[in-house]
Amino acid sequence: MKNLFLLLLFIPLVSFGQESNERYKLYSTVNMWTFLKLDTSNGLIQQLQYDIEGNNQYITTIVKPRIDKKDESIGRFELYPTENMFNFLLLDQYNGLLWQIQWSLDEKNRGIVHYFYGNNEEKFPQHMLDDNEFGSKKDSIN
Repeated sequence: MKNLFLLLLFIPLVSFGQESNERYKLYSTVNMWTFLKLDTSNGLIQQLQYDIEGNNQYITTIVKPRIDKKDESIGRFELYPTENMFNFLLLDQYNGLLWQIQWSLDEKNRGIVHYFYGNNEEKFPQHMLDDNEFGSKKDSIN
């Protein structure tokens, strides 16, 4: 019985340190009809807009993949909400790069607002630092 108790105490510690194996994650926004879908392997972010009547449903890309295909790894990217309801921070957990991204119902206001590179700017390929232009094409999900 004592051994079982010790085993049960140890299991949560072992589980806590494991990496995420979720390729895609959904993040809610303050708009009940809008979610953000993150591909954790490459940083691709899509905005999912839906309604119960089916008249205004779409998926649109806000942020293109941030890394080359060869460097993709599940769990590499994470998205964090901010106090600004339209902004999230995208973190590359391998190298510490951060992008401030913005979702919006207005397509010209979607994209990367700013990136943070600290003292490592010279270490990153330019395509990882380039800002997406605001505005994106809607891809229908109907």
